Amino acid sequence: TIYDDQLSDDALYNLLVAAKHREVLSPNLPLALSIPAVDGYDGGVLPLARYVDLQGLFLPQNEVSLDGRLRENLTEIPDGRWLSLFNVRFIITDKVFDAWLDNVFYDLQFTSYLQSGDKVETGHIPQFESTALGIVSYLEGAEGLVDGTPVGQVSVTFSDGSSHSFDMLVSRDTSEGIYEPLVAHSQATVGGHFWPGQPEGNDYVTRLSWNDGRVPTSVELEATLGDGQLVIRGASLIDERTGSFQSLVLSDEGRFRLVHSGDVKVYENLDVLERAFVVHEAVGASSPEDALAQMTASEFDPARSVVLDPAPTAVNHRIEDPVGEDSVDIADYGPERVEVMVELGSPGYLVFSDAMYPGWRARVDGQEVEIWTADILFRAVQLEAGDHLVEFTFEPRSLRVGGVISLSGLVALTGLLTLFGYRDLRVHPQRSDQ
Repeated sequence: TIYDDQLSDDALYNLLVAAKHREVLSPNLPLALSIPAVDGYDGGVLPLARYVDLQGLFLPQNEVSLDGRLRENLTEIPDGRWLSLFNVRFIITDKVFDAWLDNVFYDLQFTSYLQSGDKVETGHIPQFESTALGIVSYLEGAEGLVDGTPVGQVSVTFSDGSSHSFDMLVSRDTSEGIYEPLVAHSQATVGGHFWPGQPEGNDYVTRLSWNDGRVPTSVELEATLGDGQLVIRGASLIDERTGSFQSLVLSDEGRFRLVHSGDVKVYENLDVLERAFVVHEAVGASSPEDALAQMTASEFDPARSVVLDPAPTAVNHRIEDPVGEDSVDIADYGPERVEVMVELGSPGYLVFSDAMYPGWRARVDGQEVEIWTADILFRAVQLEAGDHLVEFTFEPRSLRVGGVISLSGLVALTGLLTLFGYRDLRVHPQRSDQ
């Protein structure tokens, strides 16, 4: 009705399709396709309050959506810690801000912000014989650096066991991203302007060559500048003999592998956690807000630690050197009952990344145990070393109350029918034809 006099029939149809996709189809895809969703049964339409709190890991607080929809509000790939915690193995992105420079494709999806001493390394390198490495980068907060100052060291290891190190220098390889008259160094070769929403930003491109054809197996880059930070936008291996190339993924927030590049790109998260896993460190929180603050701390690693709220009495403990290896196997998974086989070498917590909803109960080896809210939204139980069968069952109080009410109603109805039947027999006694 609003747009009928402003849009053509085709445009109006496309608008309706897009609205239905956004508001109806997408939130219900997990239910329709039997794919587990982070927020449990609600599918993002009627979210749990804790799911809304959880969005603070992905978005600024002023952008958190009360309707629970998260995907439509993401403008960049989230921190790899949260992707791994939520079992996100694959990520789909567009190719809007990628770049072709000197006939070489650079994947600019991931950006690494490195201060002095920080390192970033490729998580996966396809086998590709090359003679050079191209890097797209810029400096931030380094206006006072002069020409020739080393800002980074690149180490390339090859399949034959050899390695090569290169220094990245100011003005030769990179420069301040927002280049203004007061910058102390001269400007390096500008590759282009690929900053989302900031066309004035400069991306600089350089090539580091080892001349003969070799197959790299790892690429590591360490920032060495004293002031500001070195921002790595992308990197590609180049065979200058043939003009062929292979783009790389460098990310300071996890290890990723490009598995498809077409109209869209698909990355595999190489650090993804399993649906159920064991940690040997737990910390307590007084509220979801406190838990969120602890999780967003840079040192928090969901693969090693769990935040429990409200805090149990036996918390804030750590097994410094866990003995043996842990094994976790989901033996049976259903909507209302889950069985997990666990083997622990040391005491720890089983973290199960399903929503903690009122009514879930836990048993370990047949004995009911306390079930804790883990990492704002999920479920966890404390375990001693050894082999255990952990059962999660959905037994909400409302179901028992409803059953009692239904049974009481059935008894009452049966009583009334019996009473009225008895009265009917007295008022209209049966007569014999004999």
